[in-house]
Amino acid sequence: MAISVVSELNLFNAILIIGVALPTMYMGAKIKLRPLKILYFLLPSFLLLHGLYHLFSFLEALSGNGLFGFLGEMIMEPLGYILLFAFAIYFARRGG
Repeated sequence: MAISVVSELNLFNAILIIGVALPTMYMGAKIKLRPLKILYFLLPSFLLLHGLYHLFSFLEALSGNGLFGFLGEMIMEPLGYILLFAFAIYFARRGG
């Protein structure tokens, strides 16, 4: 079974985005100031969910299982946008 270029790019995006989110979460755990700690929690949480969205898109194309598409499109994507919106609101009020 051949994998399309879009599927390969989804896998690459998932690895890259999750790879950026994990060290950012680690740095956030070391921060003592509460407003910065919250910012360092919200942004990498969005990145982690967005990376999982790409991973589920890749897994759906690889396996043909619609469950991965459902998890990505109906659960991970809306939760990620909610976290990004929460980050933007919190940053506008406290971070900037």
